[in-house]
Amino acid sequence: MADSLRASLAVAALLLSACAVPGQNNAVVARYGTTVPARAQATVAPADFGSLKWREVGPAVMGGRLDAVAGVAGEANTIYLGHSSGGLYKSTDGGMTFASVFHAGTSSSIGAIAVAPSNAKIVYAGTGEGFPRNTAALGDGVFLSTDAGKTWRAAGLAKTQHIARIAVDPHDPKTALVASMGPEFSAGGERGIYRTSDGGKHWHRTLWVNATTGGSDVIFDPADSSVAYAGTFDYLREPWTFRGGGPGSGLYKSTDGGRSWKKLTDVALQNGLPGGIINRVGVSISAHHPQTLYAIVPTKKGMLYRSNDAGAHWLLVNAKEDLVFRPFYFSQVRVDPDDPKNVWILSGEVQRSTDGGKSFKSVNAGGDNHDLWIDPKDPTFVLLGSDMGFDRSVDGGETWSYINTVPFGQVYRVGYDRALPYHIMGGMQDHEVWWGPNSLWNNSGVDGGSWRNISDWGDGQYAQADPRDADIIYEDTHFGDLTKRNLRTGEARYISPQPAIAFGEGAAASRYRFNWSAPLLVSPHDPGRLYYGGNVLFTSTDAGTMWKAISPDLSKPCNASWLRSSGGPITHDNTNAETYCTIYAIAEDASGTSSVWAGTDTGNLELTRDGGATWSNVVGNVPNLPAGSWVASIDASQVTAGTAYVTFDRHRRGDTRAYVYSTNDYGAHWTNVSGNLPHWAYVVREDPRRPKLLFAGTEEGLWASFDRGTHWMSLQLGAGHVPVYDMQIQPDFNDLIIGTHGRGFAIIDDITPLEGLARAVTGKVAIFAPGDAWRYAARPEHDFGQNEFVADNKPYGAVISYYLAPRPHPKTKKKSKKETISLDVLDGKGAIVRHLDGTVNDGINSVVWDLQTDPPD
Repeated sequence: MADSLRASLAVAALLLSACAVPGQNNAVVARYGTTVPARAQATVAPADFGSLKWREVGPAVMGGRLDAVAGVAGEANTIYLGHSSGGLYKSTDGGMTFASVFHAGTSSSIGAIAVAPSNAKIVYAGTGEGFPRNTAALGDGVFLSTDAGKTWRAAGLAKTQHIARIAVDPHDPKTALVASMGPEFSAGGERGIYRTSDGGKHWHRTLWVNATTGGSDVIFDPADSSVAYAGTFDYLREPWTFRGGGPGSGLYKSTDGGRSWKKLTDVALQNGLPGGIINRVGVSISAHHPQTLYAIVPTKKGMLYRSNDAGAHWLLVNAKEDLVFRPFYFSQVRVDPDDPKNVWILSGEVQRSTDGGKSFKSVNAGGDNHDLWIDPKDPTFVLLGSDMGFDRSVDGGETWSYINTVPFGQVYRVGYDRALPYHIMGGMQDHEVWWGPNSLWNNSGVDGGSWRNISDWGDGQYAQADPRDADIIYEDTHFGDLTKRNLRTGEARYISPQPAIAFGEGAAASRYRFNWSAPLLVSPHDPGRLYYGGNVLFTSTDAGTMWKAISPDLSKPCNASWLRSSGGPITHDNTNAETYCTIYAIAEDASGTSSVWAGTDTGNLELTRDGGATWSNVVGNVPNLPAGSWVASIDASQVTAGTAYVTFDRHRRGDTRAYVYSTNDYGAHWTNVSGNLPHWAYVVREDPRRPKLLFAGTEEGLWASFDRGTHWMSLQLGAGHVPVYDMQIQPDFNDLIIGTHGRGFAIIDDITPLEGLARAVTGKVAIFAPGDAWRYAARPEHDFGQNEFVADNKPYGAVISYYLAPRPHPKTKKKSKKETISLDVLDGKGAIVRHLDGTVNDGINSVVWDLQTDPPD
């Protein structure tokens, strides 16, 4: 940092014509022409975003939840990875590099991938995560590619929401079966087993059990496509619990290609399979020994069953409950195509048996494992997808290579510090809290080695830096674990208000209840003051040494049934992910530390204006809001006292609509600012420099409003429809940082052009004030090779952005001469320092001045 020199930008001028544009910077003159009509109102259109884009910064040092992996038989170089919320990626070089190949629809959640055995160019993708955890992403149906993933078309079943498995007829690529889980938070919907015989143009539901039972698995007999097997799962989620298993779960067989089904888990058949209450069912067949089947049929008496006669009779071969300790999240079995005694179980660990399932040994790969693909032509080639990401074996699973070249991180919360360059930090699903630079002063970019895991374990949540000391980090790793960490000294101190969190016993077992994502806030007015939300609001005025509860239980009324052990009726799942009756959002008003907002998952919106002495629940003033709406986020304006934006999330009640409201008078009155948002929002933020500019993070990406919520526009900018869980605006650089739940962190560098866009569109040309630029001695460039993700740095120099009104473009395809714009950088006396050529694109453009002067003629 000592060798840096701050570069002063006096003024940048767009030399475009002989006359200045009225209402714009007088340095802007135009040769741009007078044929472009100025807009009467500041109405922003998608074309105005121009060259604006996201800078993906990763990291890719850990994996992410891969729900689906697939390959092409006999072609080890072709690999498909389906992420639970980060999209579909393909490799054609054996995993050395991957490219995003799925940009269709409105979801980036891939629950299933199936390559047609008879034609590898035909690929089916089922959207919507097939493992119904508390944060499972929604899908929008089945998609089909006929060119090996280059292009996709919607192929029906748009209301399935979650797809667990797709099986393609081994001889007819137009015939496929889909195991649809259906909605996880409500009954009904498109759930069960569906069949198509025309490539997805038409579908018929051929297996429906009841309103809460979905299809959990489906396979064809590779030797006889008239034979198919399917598993079902009777389940339902509620905000406070998860029921996994019921009378609807079972194992089925079809002998007419999936047109009709016979239930095998029927005790009346006396075939060795159990009946009654069953958990999630999974099934697998040995490709070259199709008489041999394995099925996970979890009951209180058994787990893994084998059939040696195509399902006519079954034998319980392993009854150990911990073989699949969380059936709703796993219940996956795979069998070797050549050796039917070689069987794999996917659970928290990958377990492998070589004696037909009688005994298993753990495999050193993955972690929380969801899919395993064995090449039917070469069983030594194995692909594994898990919460850790992607593993590959070329020796039948004896050894594994872990490939983490794609930024698949599922970020929960975004934090930043005030260092130079500044750092990003935040927690990720199953991957602790990570901290790393947004950019580096080098010529290479930010590689994985620049990121640090700064927590001890668990699903990371909040991470916030002390604004006075960038080395002091407060971090939260799910359900009440709070740590203060000094990055400079390595010291870490546990500072949670509750010393011990009960684990595995249900929410009622602890004195205080903390949500899976318990909210943490460093006061914007007093950096030594912390807020932490349980079912009461805690505050500390000495950076976490001592805590004081400044509220009663704000979650009341809280039904006692909401605090019981989660799960059942067979197994319970008390990971605290379903802990309910808690504070979920905290915000401090612009007026100071006396006025604080707190929102709960039970639907209370509480406000104190006297530092916690008294509280008022103002949710009753919110018009047309259903009762019990989860408060997902509160954004108190940083510039206007009494102004706040609140997002309510009802998708856990089966309602996927957006509920976003604003108030200007401390909650006495509210305005619905949901506008045209298509899905529920996780977070809304006000731009402190331009308060009419709002950003909303939703299930299908980021949206922006230039009129304080009346109208919203997608700010996808060519990126995927990835859920955005959180966002922050770094004040020193005015960067918009988003935390995507599937592709890590991403940044729009310096959103000044966005802030000025509404005014710019009323004219033809506008220039935006450039941000500070820093001159530094870059470290030598380093080539990391292809097998590592390296994020781009910010451009070196001063980024000068300008706006050009969209022009009518000729319909002819005749190649036109490339246009450029002349820009001059002037010093304080008006002398030209540097001449630059800029692009001529509709909307926002930018050019980078490298801080050098023009060479002499």
